[in-house]
Amino acid sequence: MSKKISLTILVVLLIGVLTLNVFAVSTSKEKGGIYAGVEPLETPTTLTFASLGGSYFGFPTWLIEQFGGYKQGGITPNYALFSNGPVMVESLASDSWDCGSYGAGGAITGVIGHDALILAAAAPDGDSIQFFAYPDDPIVKAGNNIPEFPTLYGTKETWKGRDIYLPLGTPAHYVLQVALSKFGLTDKDVKLTHMDPATGNSYLRAGGEDKIVCLWATLSYADDLDERFVRVIKSRDIGILGMITHTANPRSYANPVKREAIKKWMELYFLTADWILNNIDEAGEYYQKWNDSIGVKTTVEECKALIMNNMYYTLKENYEMATTYVEEDGKKMSDLQATNYRTLKFFVSKGNYEPQSLEKFGDEKYFNFEIIKELYDAKNKE
Repeated sequence: MSKKISLTILVVLLIGVLTLNVFAVSTSKEKGGIYAGVEPLETPTTLTFASLGGSYFGFPTWLIEQFGGYKQGGITPNYALFSNGPVMVESLASDSWDCGSYGAGGAITGVIGHDALILAAAAPDGDSIQFFAYPDDPIVKAGNNIPEFPTLYGTKETWKGRDIYLPLGTPAHYVLQVALSKFGLTDKDVKLTHMDPATGNSYLRAGGEDKIVCLWATLSYADDLDERFVRVIKSRDIGILGMITHTANPRSYANPVKREAIKKWMELYFLTADWILNNIDEAGEYYQKWNDSIGVKTTVEECKALIMNNMYYTLKENYEMATTYVEEDGKKMSDLQATNYRTLKFFVSKGNYEPQSLEKFGDEKYFNFEIIKELYDAKNKE
């Protein structure tokens, strides 16, 4: 056989191997792969997923479709995107979605105002909520004055009366209140203006040294931030480890067919989150594609940073939080419920909610961990 023919055969073989590899990767995402063993629903079902556009906890819900998970599981997905949790909750009254994920603000108002069910913990919300100021701001010039919180800037005098721009009624509001309490202040001692993080990002960058703005999610990890601004509050560094929760419309959950579909979504979500945590580089690229598709401006590196600093909770971690009990205000609660209850308790202490709201939020019927236990038991019987 001539060298020319041998080389031709080798090239053909290589092309064949590469094609097979590409096909294998493709089919692993379209027909199984990370979803190997996932059984389809007995009744194919349409679900509408509520999510915050560009959020790291909404990302897996979108990625499931890209990997063929919904097709395999028998779900036809629709998506309802919102700018923040409270807005998402308000739409629940019109039954515009079946299930989704949001932070403390959504969890509290969802349960208290609309009987929404908290099903599981999606991810911590303890790093990306940050407040920024200009280098010449009096808060920055005052430096750190509370040694136990070394990245918290300012004094009681430099914070009092300041204009602060943030999404009100959200975990960001909670973070600010905790930070102000370290100086003996409340949010009544400052001037608050509601502003979503995307608008806040543009506002902060527009110039002027009087701005104190909250950024969130990927916006907090932009490459140029530390060159131009100073992080005066960082949620994780003042001890705030908030929680993103999975939730369900109570009327959807009461429907046996939709309840099974919600369970299938959660099964797919945990598998997808596991894949993301083990494939950060590729996941960052997918995350960027989702953001591009919905008009959220980010970079791959920002997407990766957001994921790595707010790692998704696993099914096992959820099971442990759902089955570990603690006492809170004389009531026996799961650790998962107690974590959310304490957040509301802080808001009540600051006058944001009436004390009686704690009674409803402390009712375990709104913290429904049936699906978590079913998924965990099924996995451990395999």
